[in-house]
Amino acid sequence: MFAHCIPHFLNLLLEQVLREQTRISVAKEHQRGDPRYDPLVSSLGELALELHLWSRGKKPLDDPFGHFRKRCEAIESQADQVSRDMWRGNCLNLVSVLDYAEQERNRLEGTFEFMLRTHYDIQRMRLLDQVNGARLLQNNNDLGDEIEKILVQYLSDNLGRDMHPIRGGHIFDSSGNRSNQMDIIIVPADSLAMCPADTVEGKHNVLVDQVVAALSVKSTLTAATFEAAWNDIQSIPVYPEKDSAHPSIKGTSHAWPLCFIMGANSKDTQRVDERWSKLCASGQRHQLQMRICLDAGYTVAGNSSWPLIAFHKDEYRGPFNGGDDLRSGLGLAWLLLTIAARGAVLARKDHSVFNKQREMLSNAELLTGCGCPTHSPRFNSVSRMCRPIDGVLQWDRCARWIHNGLFVGSVSVNGRRLVNTEIPLNKNALKTTFD
Repeated sequence: MFAHCIPHFLNLLLEQVLREQTRISVAKEHQRGDPRYDPLVSSLGELALELHLWSRGKKPLDDPFGHFRKRCEAIESQADQVSRDMWRGNCLNLVSVLDYAEQERNRLEGTFEFMLRTHYDIQRMRLLDQVNGARLLQNNNDLGDEIEKILVQYLSDNLGRDMHPIRGGHIFDSSGNRSNQMDIIIVPADSLAMCPADTVEGKHNVLVDQVVAALSVKSTLTAATFEAAWNDIQSIPVYPEKDSAHPSIKGTSHAWPLCFIMGANSKDTQRVDERWSKLCASGQRHQLQMRICLDAGYTVAGNSSWPLIAFHKDEYRGPFNGGDDLRSGLGLAWLLLTIAARGAVLARKDHSVFNKQREMLSNAELLTGCGCPTHSPRFNSVSRMCRPIDGVLQWDRCARWIHNGLFVGSVSVNGRRLVNTEIPLNKNALKTTFD
């Protein structure tokens, strides 16, 4: 089952290899093109090419983790030797990426949360494959229609019989106020949505009191298309009778309807979320629950509704947290859980089961530590500083890697630095003490 994650972790390794190759190349320039760096730069380039060929299926390996670990350990040993020869630290790090992958394997392998995360990530990739196929239509209108069909089919298959996803239409209130056209509207299966054309996939007119969720869908989500989707959602009429009709979800902490923005593909999700924050600051009629991109993960609002994690404070109306990479598929899981939970509440069914599912999805989001490390623990100099030695002596903050195997620090007495801050880098200046 962990095999599903191997391409992700080796892609992280490739990113780290390229990052280190760039850093070493810059160090070479700072040392006036010192040729002693050349073998190390070449080895990193060869490893990057090998990782790329493996990812493209052109270099099959029985044990890719084991193979690339040996390659990384050899390059780190090469970097240590270059460091000793030059008497200058380079702190090259590759193996910690694979160590992190092993930690994740040991933590997750065989757990239900891991199976859950993998399942929804596979679903996400399957949807992406369908979208990529739809792009062969080469017509924006046809593409938009096909993506809506793909998502409606997915929601129909996964929400069960109690929910009815409608492909497009308008939302009205009892006074005749109408929303902009919404791409997907989800209503209880026993509601009476009206299709003026009486066709199977025709657009519908739906009263707001029947709407469980509304989704605005974009083939490519950018800051501009996000704002257009946001405006469509804010055009939905309010449902002032919600608290009296449904006292179990009384109050502003339970939005009506549940609103989502989905993008098949995306461009710069950071800018998208920045635009979301700005739009929230200018005021909103409806709380957006979540932004989902099939290719780039999801972001949940801080003021989202149960069973999503919520804080219910004005400063958290915009984007708060989410997941990407291997956790990207959990956006679909949260979408389905939130809609299904709201449907259970409206049907007056026991909805306590959703609290357990919420806990499992939250656990599935967790990562080991702060995510994949880009700096090796063996070069951790922070923990070496300011430690007591004996009595009034302790290590001071002034310290430096002389080479990858030698960390030199100054000493302080009663908080006063004892050693000159200018630590010589010349090997001869340190005599033979550290040879």
